[in-house]
Amino acid sequence: MPTPKIEAEQERVQAKFAEFKAGAKSLATDVRIEHARQVDDLEQRMNATKVKLKELSEADGPVNNFV
Repeated sequence: MPTPKIEAEQERVQAKFAEFKAGAKSLATDVRIEHARQVDDLEQRMNATKVKLKELSEADGPVNNFV
């Protein structure tokens, strides 16, 4: 399990991401398509980060002490 500091940072990033995602409503159609692509890319990166943090927090040895 990630440390409380990392969890707090994840929550902050998710809140900012939700703001970014909601901003699409005010964009022109062509820009909205690019925005949607960026949203998908960021979601994939956030999910990969969560998985990696979970792996690191479950690891034995010095890596776990680092996180």
